Amino acid sequence: MKRLTHALVLLMFLMSACSGNPSKKENLASASNSVDTSSVESESAKIVKGHAVFKNKFDKENPFDWTIDYAFYKCETCELAPYQKAINEMVSDFFDANNKTSKIDLSFFEGVFKNMDKDQREMNADSEYPMPFGLDGTVAITESDNRAQLYLQQYVFLGGAHGSTTVEYFQVDKESGKKLGLKDFISSKSKLDRLAEKYFRKQNEIPLEGTLMDHGFDSEFSCNENFFF
Repeated sequence: MKRLTHALVLLMFLMSACSGNPSKKENLASASNSVDTSSVESESAKIVKGHAVFKNKFDKENPFDWTIDYAFYKCETCELAPYQKAINEMVSDFFDANNKTSKIDLSFFEGVFKNMDKDQREMNADSEYPMPFGLDGTVAITESDNRAQLYLQQYVFLGGAHGSTTVEYFQVDKESGKKLGLKDFISSKSKLDRLAEKYFRKQNEIPLEGTLMDHGFDSEFSCNENFFF
């Protein structure tokens, strides 16, 4: 049966669509020397942006890059606002669930590369067909008057037939630092689901008659909490 998966709810208000074996030192040097950073003012702190690159030399004959286009809040002389801390923690948790922290800098992403390389070598140590891992990530932060939006994307290949991609969006209230959900923007979830389902059916050429389960899906339509503006 088809599986109805709503990885993203695309809310464009009106709310119309939910729609050799290199040394560790050598590898870290590759990451550190391939970074381009810039900053833009954001209240009392700065959004630091950059491009971190790690040369994966597991396959000596075919080395390739792991990359992360990052963004995070940083302030050298002040305390981060609650929403800025919350977003930094979401970034760190996304790339390294064992190292959730609001204090992010370049060394954090170097650590992500280092841990990935360690896992790559350990998991391939006894493999009959060793395969180099792949990693590509993106972080983007945008702000409006009363909220900040966080975009997180990561592609990971750990061997096998194909890799996997994860995309997440978060809305954070700038005053309280709390993550916002659909209920903070709409008055009726059921009405949104009905409206969004119409667009979903139209987009996928599904007749309006009958339920989605009648058309081969294994569940009814429901907007999830992964949405952006």
